Amino acid sequence: MKTLYTPPMELDALVRRTVTNEHGAFRELMERITPEIHKIARGHQAMRSRGLADSSDELSAVTLATLERLARDDYANLRRYLAQRELTHPQSFDSWLYGAVDFTIRDHLRSRFGRAPKEAVLGVRSLPSKRELHSQASQLDEEALRLSITQSLGITSALSLAEILAYVFAKFDEHEVRALQLHYAEDKSPADIALALGLPDEVSAQKLLRRLIARLRHRFAGPSERGE
Repeated sequence: MKTLYTPPMELDALVRRTVTNEHGAFRELMERITPEIHKIARGHQAMRSRGLADSSDELSAVTLATLERLARDDYANLRRYLAQRELTHPQSFDSWLYGAVDFTIRDHLRSRFGRAPKEAVLGVRSLPSKRELHSQASQLDEEALRLSITQSLGITSALSLAEILAYVFAKFDEHEVRALQLHYAEDKSPADIALALGLPDEVSAQKLLRRLIARLRHRFAGPSERGE
């Protein structure tokens, strides 16, 4: 499947035309990005490990589900993409699209096999490196990420990152997972998180993070660590 190159500024303009409901814009956007979605799905580690990367039916299902995700709720995800373009270090459309496909693949695998793979949550393993996500580090350090999470929760037990991430994916919705990804994996400020998630202000982002961290602390911390 041949991929048509679209200059970044032109692609952003097409996304803006789409969210303003310009006639034919979303159809044009689909034509531009469908080959790339297909390519990402075909090369995705979770698809390959499940033996699905060479199945045209499986790739088509992921591609269609991704496009449906982008169109959902009056293009809410595309609007969030445009909002984060105002950040100091915004994601490119290519990097952002990878994240959208990654979420779709995990939903697809959970539906097909009963659970999602433990990898690919909060930017670990299946997500691009931090360089690809437009941050300064070249590669996420899994142990550093685990320590960052457990220290912020006040947890001293030797939890594995997989345990934490498996719980997050099973119990948190996509919006909440993204908030944690921005906070822990991408080191975004509350103001940046609010902008990326379409929240009213940084106070709202801080409240969201406190609520999510409290849920994790309640799940993983012992009574003494919870102050009981």
